[in-house]
Amino acid sequence: MLSAHGQPAIQWAAISGGAIIRAGAPIRHIVTAGYEARANPSKAISMKLACLPISVGDSNPCSGPQRAASRYDILSEAKGRPIISYAVVRGDTVYLSGVTPDPAGDITSQTKQVLDRIDGLLAKARTDKSKLLTAQVWLADMRLFEAHNAVWNAWVDRQNPPVRACVRADLVRPGLLVEIMVTAAK
Repeated sequence: MLSAHGQPAIQWAAISGGAIIRAGAPIRHIVTAGYEARANPSKAISMKLACLPISVGDSNPCSGPQRAASRYDILSEAKGRPIISYAVVRGDTVYLSGVTPDPAGDITSQTKQVLDRIDGLLAKARTDKSKLLTAQVWLADMRLFEAHNAVWNAWVDRQNPPVRACVRADLVRPGLLVEIMVTAAK
């Protein structure tokens, strides 16, 4: 299938999270490790994915040297904890791991502590909460939702709120009431 511009076009595609690239959109490239999908540049279609072995057009972003990632606050293995980076910057995108508080206090104090830690990690990556793209929130009990939201709403940049999901989960340690993971632009 060719687009109106004579370029190979997507016949159909359902992309992560239910986003869809419309049929007939010209393919430039689809990348997931680089987190972008470009179809028709004039339509500015862009979404997050991972590197697929697909490339039609003038260049293949999946081949050649990959852009390096900067990692911040690497946690080494101790007491059964995983070896992880708390923040990774690749290109103009900052990815934070799930951030947890100390397992003491109520949902208000724990949420404040998590958001303070997120601010610190974003600052290390040279960005801030005004550039948040996504947020995932895990609560130990959904009855804490409104109290958590009061703290979140006081903290979040009201002009630039991220997309957000909030679910109940069994958190990793007793006493933890909240965990938040965010992605931000630089």
